[in-house]
Amino acid sequence: MMFSSRIFRSSALLFLTGQFALAQPAVQEDPSSIGVVQRDVWTNITGDLSQWFRTQSFPHTPNQSSFISSGLNFTSNGDNYGQRIRGSIVPPRTGNWRFWIAGDDFAELWLSPSWKASEKRRIANLPSWLAPNAFDVTPSQKSNAIPLSANTPYYFEILHKEGVGGDHVSVAWAYEPENYALASNGATATQSSTILSGVASRAIDGNTDGNWSANTTTHTAGEPNPWLTVNFGQDRTINRVRLWNRTDAGLQTRLSNFRISVLDSAGTEIIGQDFHPPGQGNVGNSMVWTLPSSMVARQIRVSMLGFSASVLSLAELEAYMELSSEITRQIIPASALRKQTLEPGDAGGNGLPDAWEIATGLRNTNGTGARLNISEYSDGDGDSITNLEEWRLGLDPRIPNSAPGRLLFSAGMAYRNTVSMIW
Repeated sequence: MMFSSRIFRSSALLFLTGQFALAQPAVQEDPSSIGVVQRDVWTNITGDLSQWFRTQSFPHTPNQSSFISSGLNFTSNGDNYGQRIRGSIVPPRTGNWRFWIAGDDFAELWLSPSWKASEKRRIANLPSWLAPNAFDVTPSQKSNAIPLSANTPYYFEILHKEGVGGDHVSVAWAYEPENYALASNGATATQSSTILSGVASRAIDGNTDGNWSANTTTHTAGEPNPWLTVNFGQDRTINRVRLWNRTDAGLQTRLSNFRISVLDSAGTEIIGQDFHPPGQGNVGNSMVWTLPSSMVARQIRVSMLGFSASVLSLAELEAYMELSSEITRQIIPASALRKQTLEPGDAGGNGLPDAWEIATGLRNTNGTGARLNISEYSDGDGDSITNLEEWRLGLDPRIPNSAPGRLLFSAGMAYRNTVSMIW
């Protein structure tokens, strides 16, 4: 049996490809929803997330359900439980936002490109426990930078599974100003010379790894006063420049006694400053130069000074217009949270239409689960596609591979292990 569905809505596709529709209309806000999220708890649940998802009580019949006023930081709820925290996130500024999740034991963070739960995608996850606020341990706990619109609600969901011992889950975010010194933003890079394949374009590839073996650092020849220049390709207003140094084999010491210059389109210096003159140390792993005021620039140049023969080797050069302290990572506060707005026909708020759940046997007419593996995250027919994707693709979740030729994921591919790779 086939089901019609809106396979991939336009905003979901834009979110997947990074071409996000920032101008989507905002939903009318209920003042009573400000700062409030829904917290549902399932008790006496052993195992990991996937075992919790396969229980008959998930997602419709938690043991505890409440609306609470809280930032996204939760601790000490007991042992052997699963909890789902959901609502909407409302960013205060338009631009790129990055998210982190930390927890004990297992956790996932899902975000929608709109207020709709049906469009949610997993953006971060934890395969094992971490200490509270340990946001920089594993790459999977950090999202890509995601473009969001100011004062617009985006559905989010935290899934947290606790075994025994300490328990907590928290989500942080940071506003990331646009880096104009990126090849993907139209920037180009040149340098005085190149050896060992350390091309100038490595300084604008977005990779800040300073280890030479990672093939991400530039390298000039040993020569008098070597330099590297990044051209934005157009005038940009900036107020901050950041350098990422080469870090292996103790070679951070090379980046000393140099000048950073902000140039116009003709290559004339607008402002410049010398750093770490002889006998006054070196950059270390990275450094930030905050300009005395914002200014319109076309190029940034880094030049070594006073050496008869020296090498310039950088991992990355970045240039921003930073507006406020909002770039600092912080736990998402209650002021940025709202109650979930339910989609018509989805009383459970899990992203699956009620009628489709009943028609496919995922839900009884009284609203309870009809069988095991009924949640949007489960794979009841064993074809490696979750029920949520089955609905998006117009498939029957009771029949493995029920629409040959329409599958996005091949049989045997573990969807839950690949979903984060989409971002």
